Amino acid sequence: MRTGLFLFAGVLLLFAFLVLGKLFSPNYSSSTTVATVAFVAVWLVLTSFNMWIGVTKAGYSAAEELPIFLLLFGVPAIAARSQAEVHLKARLRPLQRGRARTSGPASATAATHPRSATPFKAAAAYFGIVFTAGFVLGSVRVPFLVPRFGERLAELAEMPLMLLAMFVAAGYVVGRRQFTMPERRWLLVGLLALLFLVAAEFLMASLLAGRGVVEYVADRDPVSGSVYLAMLLVFAVMPWLRRRLGGLDTADPEQGP
Repeated sequence: MRTGLFLFAGVLLLFAFLVLGKLFSPNYSSSTTVATVAFVAVWLVLTSFNMWIGVTKAGYSAAEELPIFLLLFGVPAIAARSQAEVHLKARLRPLQRGRARTSGPASATAATHPRSATPFKAAAAYFGIVFTAGFVLGSVRVPFLVPRFGERLAELAEMPLMLLAMFVAAGYVVGRRQFTMPERRWLLVGLLALLFLVAAEFLMASLLAGRGVVEYVADRDPVSGSVYLAMLLVFAVMPWLRRRLGGLDTADPEQGP
């Protein structure tokens, strides 16, 4: 059961890394490849640490843990490699067919009037960046900081970094031309991203820790848990706040010029 849950966490982390690669792909053609390599490196560290825990803490031998390690690392790594190959073929296909167009009235019009984005896509991008940051920070906090400093101090120490991740992620998504939209829609983006984040938090707690939603909420430290709730509110309004403070100057078509 634990092996299946760990695999599911790997697939979820891979999805988050691929979202990051997709976001940077308009400006950096190799971003998906970089994101794939980064995922494989991070996943190798996590699965190696899991094997180390099994050998040193759980009492299993290295020979017993090695097949589990190969399974946990190999399946997401192969999926990442396959996804990278699909992306590479998709990039090469227009070039092979001679359909790449870099100039002309059509491309000029597309550059001047980018396709309108839905709040759902922007929310998925914002959630993907922050969730990935939280996953990486949590991978450091849980095994290294919590045993030494306790859950409260470890979580409180992580929260300024998460606030920085929210600020940077919201600013990046708001500044992307592909996510141009009126200011008030960024409130909807934040709310959708909040739903994604809370759902992912509860799913990870249920699958990886075996705790229900009520138990997960009740077990949180009262101090760091209260700050966490405040951070969720900040997470929800951050896209709108970044758009208001310095996003793209996009007029709301419903309000007129």
